[in-house]
Amino acid sequence: MLTVALQGGGGATGQSASAVATPRWRLPRTLARFQAGLPGEVDLAPLLPPGLSPAALRLRANPMPGTAPADLPPALPLASQFPEYALRGSVLRYDGGMAGALVPGASAVRTQLELGPASGDSGSAVQLSDLAVIQVDSPLARITHGLDHWPSFAALAQAVQGDAAAGTWPTGRVALIGQTFELTPGMLSESMDGAGQGPFTPSPVAAVQFPCTVRARDPRQRPVLRSLTGMRDVLQVAATLLPPIPGEVVLQDLVLRDNRSWYNTGEAGVRIKDTFAGRSVRIERCEFVRCQNAVAGGSRGQALRVIDCRIVDCGVGDQAHGLYVSPEWFEFFGNHVLQSSGNRLARAHLLKSRALSSRILGNRFDLNDNPGSYLIDLSNGGDAEVGGNLLNHGPASDNTSATLIAYAPEGPREDRRGRDLAFSADRRFRLVVRNNTVQSAFAGPNRVLVVDVQTGRWPDGSAATTWPEPLQFDDNLVQAAGPLQLVLRRERGALGAREEALPGLGARNTVLASAGRAVGLGQPNVAGAYAARRFTGHTPLGTGSEAFIFNRRGAG
Repeated sequence: MLTVALQGGGGATGQSASAVATPRWRLPRTLARFQAGLPGEVDLAPLLPPGLSPAALRLRANPMPGTAPADLPPALPLASQFPEYALRGSVLRYDGGMAGALVPGASAVRTQLELGPASGDSGSAVQLSDLAVIQVDSPLARITHGLDHWPSFAALAQAVQGDAAAGTWPTGRVALIGQTFELTPGMLSESMDGAGQGPFTPSPVAAVQFPCTVRARDPRQRPVLRSLTGMRDVLQVAATLLPPIPGEVVLQDLVLRDNRSWYNTGEAGVRIKDTFAGRSVRIERCEFVRCQNAVAGGSRGQALRVIDCRIVDCGVGDQAHGLYVSPEWFEFFGNHVLQSSGNRLARAHLLKSRALSSRILGNRFDLNDNPGSYLIDLSNGGDAEVGGNLLNHGPASDNTSATLIAYAPEGPREDRRGRDLAFSADRRFRLVVRNNTVQSAFAGPNRVLVVDVQTGRWPDGSAATTWPEPLQFDDNLVQAAGPLQLVLRRERGALGAREEALPGLGARNTVLASAGRAVGLGQPNVAGAYAARRFTGHTPLGTGSEAFIFNRRGAG
């Protein structure tokens, strides 16, 4: 049992602080318990101290025990971060969806109880209890290959390693390298051994250490990989026990979720930690929910392909974005990246890429009402095509203007990690933005594309500039609530930034009158028929794109 002390604080009931001052409140360690897939509800009224109206009760999600209130962001109700739950008065309802894991085979959301206006979401004087847990029981997922099965990715890696020394060629079941492994329905989470018994080092849920395919046995019952602590990556592509083995890691029909802790450590749903050029990663039909970054990492010589994935409420803090990747070759096709309405923790970019070459085709980006920044950030420039996408900016922004696509805003910074400030020798500057449908509800200045002209140098010391040759901005369909610039050239210098609109580049696009007007088919595609990908949302995840001949402007 937990002994809970509350420090006063009247709420919507009009109680004075003294009416509920410092009661001794005993809570069960598990506040509520549900079964995955089965809706249920629990009345919390019997747990409330005398004199406290259920109208003053709220719940705040908090992933780590012992976190001081001062370390947390402004108060956010549980349901705004975990929409599986709803609190109506004193009744906590669970909709049957998968949520958060405290013990193997179960998921849990650590919560704190608040007193304050039931309708408010932040800014009020809120007092917190100690932590309790809402738990959802779920079967354990297992890793299978034929008749063989393993309880964890660590056990699978050990089977391949055999008795060889770490980092040397394995002597075990090396025939498993490059094979397909299936996950049964259920959940995998990291070990909590030793938690609460002195120093605790959290770990990733899974580390895939050799080329292989990992997929759901049944795509209709996708297994869940879920972080308990929110402090580490969910899945790492990392050869820590085995030597680097060239080949592709393929992830299909998985759910990776809930490692978005309050600690701003830049963790990821999938992180590519291998840095050798022989590694590539393909992620298909996966769902990422509430991760600090959905996907992060990548190095020169590597390819990363993300196809038909749903990425929800990822990115919080200054080290995280919806995705933050840096491979050599990047393909991003048919994905839906969104921030849910009311997700006030969203601050960063929906997609940030340092790739040398990027193909961002047939996706949907939805910022909704969140104060995020760019929708697409091509930080160091590169050879990029952005086509057939739906780009939807909301009414809020952390910036004075709404920028949807940014090209080379950081110039050479971090292009060569840990080295002097110079571009990678094989980076090229080319940009095509074509056949996108762009909508913005931002009432202030709107900029569809901002190209930063940064002066840097190549590794041999010769001068380099980020202005793309060629730069094509054609056949896009644009609609904005506020003042609009289609293409803006920005030059940064010691005295600040000098900006110049480039109206000539907007002549081959269609601009609709206002955000309140429905998007039509637009004008004929003046560049002629163009085969690319267009977002269709035809998969069960609401993602997916298909090959399309653009005879008219825009992806809508």
